[in-house]
Amino acid sequence: MKRKKVQTLFDEQFPQEKIIVKDPLELLSSKVNWEQFRPILDTVFPVIDHSKGGRPSFD
Repeated sequence: MKRKKVQTLFDEQFPQEKIIVKDPLELLSSKVNWEQFRPILDTVFPVIDHSKGGRPSFD
């Protein structure tokens, strides 16, 4: 026997928040300044010559 879903007060109060789903990576990117880490990462990871082939790197 199926039960009917009963709506509560909060279902009526916040209907848009259920519809709009934010990407957690976009939210994180808006809060963190990633450019401050670039000098550190450039010293840790060596530059690779991709002239022999392989997948290009991404930022």
